[in-house]
Amino acid sequence: MIFINMKFDVQQILSTLTRRQRITGLVILVIAAILIFVLPPYFKSVSPETEELKKTISFQQTQIDTLNNNLLFQNRRLVDLNRQIIFNQQECTNRIVEREKEIMAIIDGMKNTLKYQNERYTIRDSVMVGHNPRIINEDNSYKTLCDLEKKIKKNN
Repeated sequence: MIFINMKFDVQQILSTLTRRQRITGLVILVIAAILIFVLPPYFKSVSPETEELKKTISFQQTQIDTLNNNLLFQNRRLVDLNRQIIFNQQECTNRIVEREKEIMAIIDGMKNTLKYQNERYTIRDSVMVGHNPRIINEDNSYKTLCDLEKKIKKNN
């Protein structure tokens, strides 16, 4: 009964519409039917399946995990290499310092030897050769050595 009443209502509405309005309504009805029946299968065929998306996501997650592990390994390697560089630099610096200490000890030894020799002999001695006295100039080795020592200590 409801269906008959609805049919009567539709006929009554259609009788009040002009021919142009009826054609416009029919076009809208056809377009709606096309959209309802044709577009969902089209979108389903164009869009990837859920399983396909899950496989793609799983593959990409595996790639991300692999790259992350590689990054962590490279970071650890970089830290180890930095530590090795620092250790080698410290070792090199320590060898340089030891060598400088050895050089300073040698210079001190030479300075003490020259100082001892200068104290034993007078700085200026006259030597008689024939009738002309000659003056032996003072030995500048000690003074030169002291100047060298001051320069080395100043640079350190």
